[in-house]
Amino acid sequence: MRIPAVATLLFTSCLLATHALADDAIDHFKGEPAPSLQAALANLAAYNPQLQALLAKGQLDNADMMAIHQLTYTLENALARLDDEVDLLEEALEAVHKASENADPATVLEQGRIYLDKASLITR
Repeated sequence: MRIPAVATLLFTSCLLATHALADDAIDHFKGEPAPSLQAALANLAAYNPQLQALLAKGQLDNADMMAIHQLTYTLENALARLDDEVDLLEEALEAVHKASENADPATVLEQGRIYLDKASLITR
């Protein structure tokens, strides 16, 4: 039996539409915000163990998958903030580097403190 091209096209369109609707239904979580470096680190400290516990089960059911899906939004927010903060750290350290080459102690002191304050949060 040969399926007409129109029927195949309609079937494929329905599959694609169903897939798109399923994606829209899942993609609605925002996760916990990370408005600061401290908040990002706190969220990583709180949510990484949750992910670790779920992964340790070895077998994941649909509820586990949904829980993982939800908590990854918070982890992604935290990592995005961490990435932004590392960029600021790099800028501050580069300012210290250049100021040290140019014998500019005021900038070294100011930018050095900014760098160390933020770096200490990450390296504790």
